[in-house]
Amino acid sequence: MTGASTPRAQYRIAGSAIRRQSLAARVRQALPMHNEAMNDPSIRPDDARPMPPERPLPEDCCQSGCSPCVFDMYQQELERYEAELRAWEARRAAR
Repeated sequence: MTGASTPRAQYRIAGSAIRRQSLAARVRQALPMHNEAMNDPSIRPDDARPMPPERPLPEDCCQSGCSPCVFDMYQQELERYEAELRAWEARRAAR
């Protein structure tokens, strides 16, 4: 047995066909939502939801009393993120 006639080769061929089908199904599902967003003038592509800052790990702090500490900087970034998120949600609600 050689080429695609071996059971292993047939399994590989069937597996790749299944992957292609599932990818095609995911693309078809995503397209209507994508097209709606593209046609809606109130949705700006540059108005993405703000991303929260990454919380520092405990070992990121040197415990030497730095000013500002990495946790102080995180708190400032978190407050800025929360303000940006409230403004973004207000823009979305106004649509």
